[in-house]
Amino acid sequence: MKKLIAVLLAACLVFTLASAAFAADEKETAAADALYALGLFRGVGTDAEGEPIYELDRAPNRMEAVTMLVRLLGKEEEANAGTWEIPFADVMDWARPYVGYAYANGLTKGYDEKTFGGADPVTAAQYLTFVLRAMGYSSEPDGDFRWDAAWELSDQLGITAGEYNASTASFDRGDAAKISWSALAAYVKGEGRFLGEKLLDEGVFTLEQYHAAMSGGSPGDEGQNPVMNWVGEYRCLQAERAGAFVECGEGSNAIVRITWGSSAWEQAQWLIVGELDTDTLTVSYTGCIKTIVTYGEDGMITDEVTEYEDGTGTIVFDEGTSFTWHEDQSEYGQDLVFEWAQALPEEEEDGQNPVMNWIGKYCSPQEERASAVVACEGMDSARITISWSGSAWERAEWEIIGKLDPETLTITYTGATKAIVTRDENGNVVNEEVEYTDGTGTIVFDEGNSFTWHEDQGEREVLFRWVLGG
Repeated sequence: MKKLIAVLLAACLVFTLASAAFAADEKETAAADALYALGLFRGVGTDAEGEPIYELDRAPNRMEAVTMLVRLLGKEEEANAGTWEIPFADVMDWARPYVGYAYANGLTKGYDEKTFGGADPVTAAQYLTFVLRAMGYSSEPDGDFRWDAAWELSDQLGITAGEYNASTASFDRGDAAKISWSALAAYVKGEGRFLGEKLLDEGVFTLEQYHAAMSGGSPGDEGQNPVMNWVGEYRCLQAERAGAFVECGEGSNAIVRITWGSSAWEQAQWLIVGELDTDTLTVSYTGCIKTIVTYGEDGMITDEVTEYEDGTGTIVFDEGTSFTWHEDQSEYGQDLVFEWAQALPEEEEDGQNPVMNWIGKYCSPQEERASAVVACEGMDSARITISWSGSAWERAEWEIIGKLDPETLTITYTGATKAIVTRDENGNVVNEEVEYTDGTGTIVFDEGNSFTWHEDQGEREVLFRWVLGG
């Protein structure tokens, strides 16, 4: 049982970061191709060979921009099936279902009560505002962002990287495609999941379709990137906190993202891009980027420090389902073996703790101040630490240990400890008061990437979604 979020989101992040090495038009075309393959983007027609015509260097008007937004969300069919009332007289008939859906769902408001400005070129700030609203962020006064400086929030979320600002003079369909693709790897507000995961959960596209989009074809197609044979999520056999994801790049390039967590809140990440030698099954890479990433309680990145951008080494695949990583710069990368996660025996068969399927960091889509970390305890039990912040300086912490019933995926626990922990501005604990040591309740995992916590003492039931692997 594997977390599809890990597969999807790692790939989104890898592609977004790796594409920074491409020329601008290549980034835009790659984004458009991938979105087109997923049904989230269309061209303006097809050429004689039936290939889509994107017109990425043309400025879209506001009607086109809203249409692109609705398609990005996988809502085109719903938009066309609805009967929408809009107050705008300057929206053409073909665009009314899309503008109607966006207006009804609070994604667009128009210039005023009667004017949409449908034929006007869309600006960077306007399109970013559309996307951010679609992800649950508010541009209302005292909201999450200012619509006329939407890039400030999109930069924080990783959708953009400082390329848009108040002096941005032009915005084209290529920009819209690039932003739309990057948005798949950004958090939806209050849901503890990325937009890409949300679309996957809603059935807008499948994981197989995503892989096909990344490789530029369908699995098994002639001329397909040979790296497709090793695409997937990997776990390290020598270091529990190390994992990897392999994805196809341009041509026969592999994109490998290796993560190594020093804690639930901090990870070292290596981004590797290199061409696969099909004779030796080796990727000899240069220009590897290593960063140290720190996460907040809500799973958002709070700090990211680049250690180097010139890493070198090798990735050597075998004929089966593993690869060996050798990194020249660090002792940590000396010939580590990574096994494809889907090829590993089931935990019950190889003696691994079945809780391994759910280890990682979680946050609650219901309670923004609540987060959790799941870890293995012994051979068949879990240790769950739940934090509930009362303020920036104080939070309640529950330490729960219990045995997992593999049939019901339930931990019925006793002896949980609840403490109120106070920290200073540097994060150091200054006081810790234990409220009780006999807490009882249940933790119920599902087959995917979440669990429900029921605490008897507080008579509360809270859902937590996985946001970061262990």
